[in-house]
Amino acid sequence: MRLFFLLLSVFFVGLQPIGSAEALTVSPLRLEYEAAPEQMIVDTIKVSNETSTGTIVAPVVRDFIASGDGSGTPVFVGEEEQPKSSLKDWVSFSIERVALQPGDSREVTFTIQVPKGASSGGYFGAILFSTVPASDESVLIQTEVGALVLISVPGDAKQEGALIDVQAGQRLVSHLPVSFTASFENTGEVHLKPSGEVHIMNLFGREVVSLPINPDGGNVLPGSTRALMVSWQHQEVPSETIEIVKEWQNFALGRYTATFAVDDGTGEIENATVAFWVIPWQLLIVALVVLILLIAIAKQHRKNKMIGSV
Repeated sequence: MRLFFLLLSVFFVGLQPIGSAEALTVSPLRLEYEAAPEQMIVDTIKVSNETSTGTIVAPVVRDFIASGDGSGTPVFVGEEEQPKSSLKDWVSFSIERVALQPGDSREVTFTIQVPKGASSGGYFGAILFSTVPASDESVLIQTEVGALVLISVPGDAKQEGALIDVQAGQRLVSHLPVSFTASFENTGEVHLKPSGEVHIMNLFGREVVSLPINPDGGNVLPGSTRALMVSWQHQEVPSETIEIVKEWQNFALGRYTATFAVDDGTGEIENATVAFWVIPWQLLIVALVVLILLIAIAKQHRKNKMIGSV
């Protein structure tokens, strides 16, 4: 079985070309539709040549499935495979090849025809533009860029998801950031878009900050689990910065709780809580030393004053 792997910056948001800033690009990066059986969808996708040389590209459709590791990387299946959620045979294009000079852009029209007997649920694929040689004698390293396509066919398909685990990256740290991972499982038959907030409370029960969950609107495919990442910090600090400065610039102190309130995409809210500690020990040592010095100076000043009054 031949597998095609493409790296996403966010789960099911779009394909990012790998390499230099000069590349083939597409827009938009994600296409989502709801369509009933026998319904036809006609839309366009723009492909741009941001390289310094001309090229020819051909639009193709490939099915993908969830990677299964929660990383946000879909797995494109081989031509001989056809998963239950396949939409490869539903899509056609207005043109077979597109010639693009440097700096050129072209809108390509595509049609999605939902079959008469399509079952309710989610169907997934990608519209890719593959470079092709200008002639049979040409040698070309193939490049593919494209957009993900997600279609929901309405009906009685099960829509169900669950927040199965919440973890803090570390339960004890000396400074922010603190990272959290919420594992969300889609046990239904339609892709879900979980959302919500993380409410971080201090030792006294006061909310310190509220952070969005899945702000980019990433989808979770049926039968898969997605790791939703959240991070709390005050500001970005270069990694080479010394620890005591990190503690000062990303200061926090004490025991905190992070409560996840996640909408599974169907209106149902699930909650989970994880506790963690932030102890800026280097700053505390410096503060203790300063306090001892101040006390010593105050005692010496009082002693000198008593001696002077005798």
